[in-house]
Amino acid sequence: MTRSRSAVVAIAVAAPILIVVVAATVAAWYFVLYRNRPPQQLDAMSPEEMAARAAEPAVQWVLKVGLDGVPSGRRDEVMAATLDTLARRMKGLGVARAILARARGDADHVLVQLPAAGVDPDRLRTFLTQVGLVELRLVERGPEASREALAQATGGGVPDGCEVLTGFEPQIGGGTAVRYYLVRQAPVVTGRDLRTASVSKDESGQPAVRFSLSPGAAQVFSEYTAAHIGSQLAIVFDGRIQSAPRIDSRIGGEGQIQGRFTVREAEDVAMLLRSGALPAAVVVLQERAVGPRR
Repeated sequence: MTRSRSAVVAIAVAAPILIVVVAATVAAWYFVLYRNRPPQQLDAMSPEEMAARAAEPAVQWVLKVGLDGVPSGRRDEVMAATLDTLARRMKGLGVARAILARARGDADHVLVQLPAAGVDPDRLRTFLTQVGLVELRLVERGPEASREALAQATGGGVPDGCEVLTGFEPQIGGGTAVRYYLVRQAPVVTGRDLRTASVSKDESGQPAVRFSLSPGAAQVFSEYTAAHIGSQLAIVFDGRIQSAPRIDSRIGGEGQIQGRFTVREAEDVAMLLRSGALPAAVVVLQERAVGPRR
């Protein structure tokens, strides 16, 4: 009798523990197989057909991909690459049940739809449209306080193979000021050469983005920086200079992007870099609520 009671007590104690373990296991598998699964890419459809697939309130975007200037023989390739990049970005955001498809009847339109719950429209719009291209370029002159001052320093014109880009410089009393740089158009390395990107901190403890290069790009970068010690190297993100540090020694396969980021902004930039740059410009044509109404 005593053994039976002991067995009953042991089972009674073990049962809640077993339930908790099973629940935790189910939750973990839910995240891996469902919540964290990549967005679903479907065949071409109309906005109405996609809206009909929404089983809950959702948000739908109609995007236009800039194919002007893209040879007709490469347009399908560019559209496919755009869809793949957008899918990686949706997965990076942890968005569940996202749907992507080309729009039927519009060769340069893309449809994106996802549940409305928990969506930050402004943040998502950035992920849908920001190119996300990082380039490391040599600085020829600058920074200068105005375009005119830069032109004067360069003899009044922009040399072949160069262009003028802007960046922001922190001010002692707070805030930032626009600064102008003359940089080479040809980058040393680009985001396509990146291996990883993650959030880090700069020397002052502020959020930054650390990246590492692929082995081949790291070798090129190492040789280039060794040959240009004393020069400035601009870190350009989507056409704007984030920082332009001086090359003090040979640099290997890692670097850091500093830009007075918040933690969220640094996380977003790192995710954009990991997902890759969009192969063409993307703009939002329409944003609307779809699905059943509550």
